[in-house]
Amino acid sequence: MIRAVYDTNVIVSGLLHAEGIPELLLDLATQGFVGLLLTDEILEEYEEVLTRPKFSFSQKRVKRFLKRLRERGKVIKPTTTVAVLKDPSDNKFLECALSGRADYFVTGNTRHFPFRTFRSVRIVSPREFWEIYKENLLSSLK
Repeated sequence: MIRAVYDTNVIVSGLLHAEGIPELLLDLATQGFVGLLLTDEILEEYEEVLTRPKFSFSQKRVKRFLKRLRERGKVIKPTTTVAVLKDPSDNKFLECALSGRADYFVTGNTRHFPFRTFRSVRIVSPREFWEIYKENLLSSLK
């Protein structure tokens, strides 16, 4: 199973835009087809962003969604610390990916991550991840 960490922007886009690629990626994670890696700190950021008034998500919907992520994803405690990004708050995603041995970090803001691979983790857009997932699925069916 592919293991991935999703940036907060992927979560927000997936919930805001039904039938888009980020929404498909959320479905893959919540249905257990992608091993979504999380930390308590990442979940806290998801909650903080999703409860902002500009998104108009109800508290109940956010709580239900985060509960589903916790149940279907894997919450880990980071064992690796990095300080490589301009925005220090983004380092937690790479720490999670490295500590959980993720294959991919999926973000809609690839410009915030000045490298395509960090150590063993590939940094990809939602569209790239979707294409990779489909290729892996087709390969496994052959």
